[in-house]
Amino acid sequence: MALALPVTERYERALQLRAGGLSVREAAEKVGVSKSALARRITGECSVAARNGSRRVLSDDEERAVVDCCVHLAAAGFGFTMQLLKEKVLQICADGREVPWGSDGPGRAWAEAFLQRWKGTLSIRSCRIYDSNRRAADDPEEAQQYFDRVEVV
Repeated sequence: MALALPVTERYERALQLRAGGLSVREAAEKVGVSKSALARRITGECSVAARNGSRRVLSDDEERAVVDCCVHLAAAGFGFTMQLLKEKVLQICADGREVPWGSDGPGRAWAEAFLQRWKGTLSIRSCRIYDSNRRAADDPEEAQQYFDRVEVV
């Protein structure tokens, strides 16, 4: 469960578990967050949505949309590459928001951090040509054309 949820949602889930009677340590371990960070959110020292590092470019919903799109494309036989990830992020950020990168899109460090956040769902995979050939072999018209050509020979 910890790998499939963005960090903010993990803290919210941990707070729900804590309200349900689990200790801070048990709730933190169950969702995969730091015990001390969860304790700071419980005491109100920082907000549930507080994060370390620079300001985020994509919201949780936008990140999930990128992941869903990439998973859908991978299921259709397209490989998941860093270039595909950068293209999808650039499409979302084309609304005029301020981004920490230029027109080339996010850099390797950002992309690797994104992949780390979605480690259980995404991984870099290249498309293999024989996969598309196998898909074409399932097409009855394609098979008939092949046998027609063989018959002529």
